[in-house]
Amino acid sequence: MRAASLFGVLTVAHLLMLAGHSMPVSLWTPAAYVWQDLLMALLFAAVDHAMKRPKPAWALYAILALYSAVNVPIARILSSPLTWPMMTGTVYVEHPKVGRLSLDLQRTYYIEEIVTANNFSANLLAIRFTRGF
Repeated sequence: MRAASLFGVLTVAHLLMLAGHSMPVSLWTPAAYVWQDLLMALLFAAVDHAMKRPKPAWALYAILALYSAVNVPIARILSSPLTWPMMTGTVYVEHPKVGRLSLDLQRTYYIEEIVTANNFSANLLAIRFTRGF
């Protein structure tokens, strides 16, 4: 039942992402837009059946549903869902008398279309301590 519910959540999120955009209309349009949601629900059903424990299955369901819910406004703005290369950010702890301790994750990718010898990716994890005067 969780897999069918996940399919519904993913399909509604997908429809919300596509709302207001022009789409080609044919017999294949529903299949083209729903096959990834169906595949994800089937994979979830297989994992859910293999787990045989409800709490981890509900946790996985919540993570997938939350990820799809977060993707709706991101895809509406950027016309692309949130992917791993887009995930960069800073986490910090600030104390007024001591200062700020920051943990930064920065990711970059460069893919050359013509000469593939120039492709590279870089990940930088920086720890910063700053103090205001």
